[in-house]
Amino acid sequence: QRGYSERLAVGSLAAGGTLGILIPPSISFIIYGVLVEESIGRLYMAGFIPGFLLAGVFMVIIAVMARIWPILAPPETAPSWRVRLVGLLALIPMIALMFIVLGTIYLGVATPTEAAAFGVVAALVLTALERRLSLQMLTDTALATVRSSCMIMLIVTGAFTLSFALAILGVPAQVTEWVTGMQLSPVALVVFLVLFYLFLGTFMESLSMMVTTIPILVPALKAAGVDLVWFGVIMVVLVEAALISPPEGINLYVIHGIRKSVQSEAGLGAGTITDLYLGVLPFMLGMAIVLVLLVAFPDIALWLPNLMKGR
Repeated sequence: QRGYSERLAVGSLAAGGTLGILIPPSISFIIYGVLVEESIGRLYMAGFIPGFLLAGVFMVIIAVMARIWPILAPPETAPSWRVRLVGLLALIPMIALMFIVLGTIYLGVATPTEAAAFGVVAALVLTALERRLSLQMLTDTALATVRSSCMIMLIVTGAFTLSFALAILGVPAQVTEWVTGMQLSPVALVVFLVLFYLFLGTFMESLSMMVTTIPILVPALKAAGVDLVWFGVIMVVLVEAALISPPEGINLYVIHGIRKSVQSEAGLGAGTITDLYLGVLPFMLGMAIVLVLLVAFPDIALWLPNLMKGR
């Protein structure tokens, strides 16, 4: 309705939708932490700066494209500062909830499991204050929680089963021996794995990619002296790239399905999946920039956890 480029709009939605697994709390960090036996708290802290850096890069890409090609995003009259500040008040409950969950972990008050319980109680209180608490809402929430928890536990159980089977077959030991024989530096090994995962992500679902490969690679990563927290952040960025990488990025198909439904209701012609393929390309470039920065400057990910938890 406002004349924005549809490709830019759907591309930004697909790419922005991936940020939730990098900026805590993140299920991907939990699964990775369980697989490599690393601190969830350290992984959460490590994801903050790269997550906001990636969000900033996306914003810069949109701003530059709109500046070069104004037709992509026609200028609009900016709202007054009063409207902006009043709008920010709506964020206070969400920020408070984030602090209750993440702040208790970072301050050492609670473990991740206990912090989750704090978050549930706080969310219940906020819902009651907004007068949205009902038996139907609680029932729907409980069912959604059971579904999500069962999915995650099945993934983790499958990962441990696969890891046990691979260990019996001696696959991790063989991979470790092969990597050690190559005499790669930690950075060179990570660069090789980045290229490997970018290729794998074009046709494999993200969680499956993590579960099937991480148990094999962990011994090799440890043998090469790669920091598992640093690699965890790189891994999650690669998972984000897999979610929007053509032709099999799951976010692309989700948004395309919603888009077709909305356009048909509005009586508009449905666009093609090619629009999404082209729309996400600038944002994949942004992910590549952040990956290069993470590999070149590991402290982008490690500075905050080392500051708050020590080395």
